[in-house]
Amino acid sequence: METIHYACHTVYLDPMTGVGLLVRPNPEHDLRTSGLGQSLQEADWNTAMRDLYARGWRPSEDEDGLGWALDSEMPDGREVIGLYGRESVIDNPTMEQIAESFAGLRRLAGSATD
Repeated sequence: METIHYACHTVYLDPMTGVGLLVRPNPEHDLRTSGLGQSLQEADWNTAMRDLYARGWRPSEDEDGLGWALDSEMPDGREVIGLYGRESVIDNPTMEQIAESFAGLRRLAGSATD
């Protein structure tokens, strides 16, 4: 498993099964400046997405395709978004392998649910 720290976001990836988690920052702690247009968290989100896309990872979409699929929440209420990799080391991982991977990633991230 791999952990990537950006300025505000943290990502936990399992290349073996091609699943991952992205922990979003608390929106109450965002910083805005009048001249930049983007907040710190928005700029960091864009940086994280560019880097993850280049690595072959994407956020999972919700069922309607209108937003990101919320995987769980951290004990402090921060959102955890599911990620998927374009390619996994294991060809066609089983549902059990994926479930085990998500459970391990959630433990690593310290999220509230397994």
